[in-house]
Amino acid sequence: CDWSSDVCSSDLLSASQTAAIESTDLAQITADAFAALTTGVISTLSGTQVGALTTDQVKALTTAQAVALTSVQAAGVTTVQTGSLESGDLNKLTTSAFAALQPGVVATLNGTQVGALTTAQVAALTTAQAASLSGAQLTGLSTAQAAAMETADLSSLSASAFGAIGTTAFGGLSQTQVSKLSEAEFAALTTAQASVMSADQAGGVTTSQAVKL
Repeated sequence: CDWSSDVCSSDLLSASQTAAIESTDLAQITADAFAALTTGVISTLSGTQVGALTTDQVKALTTAQAVALTSVQAAGVTTVQTGSLESGDLNKLTTSAFAALQPGVVATLNGTQVGALTTAQVAALTTAQAASLSGAQLTGLSTAQAAAMETADLSSLSASAFGAIGTTAFGGLSQTQVSKLSEAEFAALTTAQASVMSADQAGGVTTSQAVKL
């Protein structure tokens, strides 16, 4: 069967057939053919098979296919593939699938991809994923996304990443979130961030944080 052509009709493949395809053979399916695989078929791929997908196949993912990805499959996504993952597909991953992405993979997402994440996905970030985020990724963080971050994740950000959060997003942090910021993050507080701190946020500042101002 010639997987590089349309001779092997992907819409006729069954879930059991797809699961049996060698990863190297799966990678030979054209992007158009891959996009035609049903969600039921996509859901049967193993993490190894997902990790072997070409960047063209990843780019060709449909929204429905992205929604069908499981946490086991998402754990197989590689750093080579993330640049080809369209923002509209990335933000359709379930929270469990998103939380399963390896920290190294999350670290390769660009600012546009991070800015397109849903608040539910941001809330589902693991501390390891949060710690992998860079300043360049967080410059486009929205107010809603900042407010959705768990305190443990927020305090896991590196000082440089925290310092890159824009003033609008910073203004969305709650008093509780501010109170849980690490001393290193407080030391990295920018003049612009400090200037927009509200009275409510200031009410959460601790004595150990204050000495870092």
